[in-house]
Amino acid sequence: MFNCKSNLNNNGFSRTETILVSSLTLIIVAVLIAFVVGGLTGTSKDSNVIESMRSLRKESEIFYLENSRSYKDFCLTEVVDKLNRKADDFVCFNTTDGNSFGMWAAEYKLETNEKYYCADYTGKDGFALESSISHEDFVCDIDIKKRKTEDDKNEEKVFSDYLK
Repeated sequence: MFNCKSNLNNNGFSRTETILVSSLTLIIVAVLIAFVVGGLTGTSKDSNVIESMRSLRKESEIFYLENSRSYKDFCLTEVVDKLNRKADDFVCFNTTDGNSFGMWAAEYKLETNEKYYCADYTGKDGFALESSISHEDFVCDIDIKKRKTEDDKNEEKVFSDYLK
């Protein structure tokens, strides 16, 4: 005959094995949650700073009208200072020369990727792959990709016209 006792003792996991596997699973889950929440926090901060930078344009227009149609010293305002305290990689540039109406441009390096977000006194704002403020005219150079795309379309049109 066969022994029933030996078959019953070999089934399932021991308590030690179950506790060990459960502990490792919980540690892995905790690390994954920390990673996901950390990534979402950076995304949330980027979104808040970008929204604040978009409002800078509106604030700058109010500043312009209230200061004899000049942007001079706009980067020294309380609104810009609050944004500067909120974001580590935020900078605002203002003309300091005798320019009658002044110029400004602000830029923020996103935490979630290597892109920049730029806004300026002309009303431009958008993303750029690298720091994009021209210090000659204080304008965000964010149309590089757009211009390239338009040039590519023109080349394609010329090529397709040539083939006709």
